[in-house]
Amino acid sequence: MAIAGIDLIINQQLHAFISNDNIDFRFLLYSLTMQKPYMEKIATKTAVPYMSKDSCNSIPIIMPGILEQQKIAACLSSLDELITAQSQKLEALKTHKKGLMQQLFPAVDEVNA
Repeated sequence: MAIAGIDLIINQQLHAFISNDNIDFRFLLYSLTMQKPYMEKIATKTAVPYMSKDSCNSIPIIMPGILEQQKIAACLSSLDELITAQSQKLEALKTHKKGLMQQLFPAVDEVNA
């Protein structure tokens, strides 16, 4: 699941959930993400699991008012941004550690040269 963010064309094997003024698109994404176990349970078991339009329409989603949806989505989005930033910091630290270790512990070939 993802937010397209642009107009696109999809084939009959894919489904699009289009939000309107009563549904915050980010809230819809988080709601659908939480329903993944349900979707896996009702999907047709083929080489690639498939959900029909009727199956997609049967996904239960709690729909609070739009203002509450926006608050929930904003909170979860800010946590996603924090997680992304921390992940980037972690990767930078891992790269830094690897560089330090290469300097502190030269390869056997370099020591014997």
